[in-house]
Amino acid sequence: ASIDPPPGGATFGVGESITVTGSGTDLDEGTIPPGRLHWTVLLHHDVHTHPFQSGTGAGITFAAPAPEDLAAAANSFLEVHLQAEDSGGLFSTDVRLDLQPRKRDVTLSSVPAGARLTVNGEGVTAPATFVSWEGWGLALGAPDQVLADGRKLAFSSWSDGGAREHLVATPAADLARTATFSVAGSALHVVAPCRAADTRTSGG
Repeated sequence: ASIDPPPGGATFGVGESITVTGSGTDLDEGTIPPGRLHWTVLLHHDVHTHPFQSGTGAGITFAAPAPEDLAAAANSFLEVHLQAEDSGGLFSTDVRLDLQPRKRDVTLSSVPAGARLTVNGEGVTAPATFVSWEGWGLALGAPDQVLADGRKLAFSSWSDGGAREHLVATPAADLARTATFSVAGSALHVVAPCRAADTRTSGG
């Protein structure tokens, strides 16, 4: 079995249509018919894989998936496998092509710093930088909150003009967004009375 190099290269963005073609030959039969070319596509995540798609034919076409979650975006990719089957039911050695996502860095900041933001339902503390895939939709959120020092943050705006919760498609470049909050309350804390300076005279 043999896999042809993808015409668009071995990288992808989320949602892109990918077609991979291949062929098979046998010493006795010559060219293997398409119906006996067996394809398997796996989503490889860290040290394990997930079944994604399979089929038979001269090629296989599928829409590129998104990563499972934020953590998986850093170490996931697609494996495309092909085996040819001869007329006697014997299978060739498996051949494999790896397709890598086009990765982009996404940086989220807040004013003031240290606010808790959400990305696709997962919480992050700004400033935070994580890996995304080109074309992946990121649901950004900026909830009202109270910081550890007692300041109350109320959402004011995103740097892209989006609503408190809005969707951003990862572009063909690194992405940066900042959430701005209005601040209420004080970072000062009430303490018990104490003597800051001794103002007594030596004579009492």
